[in-house]
Amino acid sequence: MKQYLLLLLIVISSCNISNRSYSDAAKWVPSDFNPSKYVLLVEKYPGKEKENNAMKEFLDKHYTGKYEITDKESILSPEGKYADKKYKYAVMWKVLDGLSRSNRTTFTPSVTTTIYYSDPKYDINGYFRDRATGTDYAETKKYNNYGWKGFIPFFNSVTKYSK
Repeated sequence: MKQYLLLLLIVISSCNISNRSYSDAAKWVPSDFNPSKYVLLVEKYPGKEKENNAMKEFLDKHYTGKYEITDKESILSPEGKYADKKYKYAVMWKVLDGLSRSNRTTFTPSVTTTIYYSDPKYDINGYFRDRATGTDYAETKKYNNYGWKGFIPFFNSVTKYSK
């Protein structure tokens, strides 16, 4: 009985979203990004204020560098409060338009295709912007099945990759 309880506890803890990350971070995190060298600007998270507050709380606990949450206009502006070179990188959010569709095909015991649709207000991709050059890096391109908490695996990936 104790073995089953231990196994159940391991399974439940491994499903915890706070541990999740994306495996493709090398494709979208800038290779020279260093949390101890730059102050990361983070665009206010799309949605309600409680979602933005949850992102801030998560960053306070898990992100190792300095960051500031601000609006999109401040990030895109080369002047003003964030004109200093220490604000080289920003994280921005893209809310996908329309319903997002993904297919999953299985072949045993017979061929079946399942189509998943996601609500666009929860299908949010993060990406880096190099403010010095105006270059946008690739989006995560991973299916966001974490709902409005999609920032968690995004920032976990950033932290793991930039160590």
